Amino acid sequence: MKIAIGFICLLMGCCALAQEQDSNYKTIKVAVRDTIFIDSVSINPSRFLVKTKQNTLIDSTKYRIDFSKSVTTTRCRKRG
Repeated sequence: MKIAIGFICLLMGCCALAQEQDSNYKTIKVAVRDTIFIDSVSINPSRFLVKTKQNTLIDSTKYRIDFSKSVTTTRCRKRG
């Protein structure tokens, strides 16, 4: 009986560890504009990345980020 209860507890423990863990970080996909408001609260500068649709990183000289206001502004040249 003790072996059966131990085996059931082992199986329940394995099932609990097999669950997929949710990340605290989220991905936001937006259309390209001059200014992008990311969130209503500040963002973490150590985990912030800007990528293209092809999942390549964009050079940080091409945009400016205000982490306290969660605003990204592009630094693209105006053509004309």
